[in-house]
Amino acid sequence: MSAMRRVYSGMMVAAVAASLFAGGCGRQDAETEPVLELVPVPVTRGDVTAVLETKGLVVAPPNEYAAIECSYCAPVSRVFATVGQTLRSGDTIVELSHPDVRAAVEAAQEELRQAREALQSAQSTYSADVDAVRAELQAAQAEERQARDALQAARQATPQPQDDGEGEAQPQAVDMVSLQVDYSRANDRRLRLEQRLADAQARAEEALQPYRRRVAAAEQAVADARAEQQMAMIRTPIDGQLIELNVGPGEQPGQVGGPMAVVADLSTLRVHAVLTNEQAMQVTPGVPATITTPSVPNVSFRGQVERINTSVEGSTVGGGAQRGYYAVIPFTNEGGQAKPQMEADVTLDLGTVTNVLVVPADAVEFEDDGSAFVNVLVGEEWVPRAVVVGLSDGTTTEIREGLDESDSVRVARVAEPSPQ
Repeated sequence: MSAMRRVYSGMMVAAVAASLFAGGCGRQDAETEPVLELVPVPVTRGDVTAVLETKGLVVAPPNEYAAIECSYCAPVSRVFATVGQTLRSGDTIVELSHPDVRAAVEAAQEELRQAREALQSAQSTYSADVDAVRAELQAAQAEERQARDALQAARQATPQPQDDGEGEAQPQAVDMVSLQVDYSRANDRRLRLEQRLADAQARAEEALQPYRRRVAAAEQAVADARAEQQMAMIRTPIDGQLIELNVGPGEQPGQVGGPMAVVADLSTLRVHAVLTNEQAMQVTPGVPATITTPSVPNVSFRGQVERINTSVEGSTVGGGAQRGYYAVIPFTNEGGQAKPQMEADVTLDLGTVTNVLVVPADAVEFEDDGSAFVNVLVGEEWVPRAVVVGLSDGTTTEIREGLDESDSVRVARVAEPSPQ
C-alpha cells in the first residue's frame, strides 16, 4: 500500500481533528465538537442507484468552430452574411477595402511563419503528453503480466487442502484471493491506461486541428495576397452557422478587440462536464446524460458520454499543475438553440445494480494512483485490503471484488455522548 492515501469522504480527517481537540488543542471547543470513533460495519447486500450531477460548458469541436480574423486590417466595404445564416466553406462573409498589395503580402507571410511555429510547438507539447501516457501503459502491461503469471503459477503449484487427521483441512500455502485481487487491479489499471492513451491521442489530434487550420488559412492568405482581386475577401473556412459578426460597413476589424466573425456547426456541439477523480472512475462511455442551460430555459438536451478526458490546471505559470477530469458529451441540439460557451447543468444516469455487496461510502479510501481499499477487521486489528469498487450513490458503494459478507469494514461514526 502507498504511504499516501486519500480518504473518499474526508471523515478520517474529521476524526483526527476531533482527537486533537480532545487531546488539549482548543479544549473549550472540544466540549461542543462531535467526537468521531472508528467502528466496524458488516459487509451486506443491497441495491445502488447512482445519479451524478455536475456542471459543464457547451463547446464545439475545434474543427467545427472558427473564430475568423483578417489577414490584414482595413475598413469593411461590404457585408455579405447575417448572424444566423448557414454558410458553406469558402462563402464570403465580408469584403475589406483594398490595401497596399506589398504590405498585405508581407503581413500574410509573417502570419504563415508564426502559424507554422505555433503548430510545431503544439505538436511537441501534445506528443510529450501522449508519450508519457504510453510509458505508463507499458509499465502497467508489464505489471499485469507479472500478476497473471504469479496467479497461474500459484494455481498450478498450490496443493489441495489436506486433512490433518483430526477432521480439519490445512489452509493453502498461497493466498489465492490476494493474487486474484492483485491481478484484477493490474488488469483494471491497464484497461484504464489504454483508454487514457486513446483519449490522449484523440485529444492531441483534436487540439492540433486549429493549428493546422491556421497554417492552411495562412497559406491561403499568402496566395490570396498575391492575387489582388482576392485579397479583400474574408471567407468562412468551415460549414456552419454565422453566430457572431462583429464588424459592419466602414468599420475597422483590427479595432474590434475580438474575432471579426464566428462560425460554428451547431449540430456537433458537446458539453465538457467537470468530474472529480472518484466520479471519473464511475463514469464510462455510453452513460446517458440530461443537459440544461440557463441560456435556454425549459429545454432539456439528451446525450451520452463519449469519453473521459484529462485536463491540467495551473500548468502554464509557476508549475503546481493539478490534473482533473471532464466527460465529453455530444448531444442533440434541436433547433440549434444551444450555442458554444453556454454554461450547462449535467445529470448523468450511472445506472442501478441489485443484490450486490455494499459498504458505507466513507469506508472506501483511495491510493494516489486511484486504486481503492478498505480497512477490514481481522481478529482485533484493522488490515487494509485492496478492493474493486462499482457504483456509488454517495452513501453506499458497491464492492465488486475483494470482500465477502463475512467481513467488517472500518468507518467513522459520531460517538455516543458519555452519560453524566
